[in-house]
Amino acid sequence: MSGGELIWVKLVMDDSRWKLSVLKIVGLMMIFSAQICFGDTDPRDILAINSLYAALGYPPLPGWLVSGGDPCAEGWQGVQCVNSNITGIILNGVNLGGELGENLGAFLSIIQIDLSNNHIGGHIPSSLPPTINSLYVY
Repeated sequence: MSGGELIWVKLVMDDSRWKLSVLKIVGLMMIFSAQICFGDTDPRDILAINSLYAALGYPPLPGWLVSGGDPCAEGWQGVQCVNSNITGIILNGVNLGGELGENLGAFLSIIQIDLSNNHIGGHIPSSLPPTINSLYVY
């Protein structure tokens, strides 16, 4: 190879590496922005589930937070979602205590709550969500 050909090969290789670096950066940006855009649980459902968590006595449930969080995007244990709405809470036999609290009616789209085979006391709240189809507590 002559000197001119070597320079041309080096430029092509540098150009390929640059393009590959740009593609990697763009790919990473897409991955991270997708995670930021995914989820966004309705704030009213977040308040309702934080209230339930407090009424249950803050049990050690993976993902669950005292306030805030994003149950649908973060995959909280036992939480089922459709788009941004919590549609189910299934925590059967996970040694829960406490009570249901008075804010179950604040859930917007919840269809099923299964807290059976636990140690939950108290009474069934007078205000239940209109969307609820099944509530298992005992």
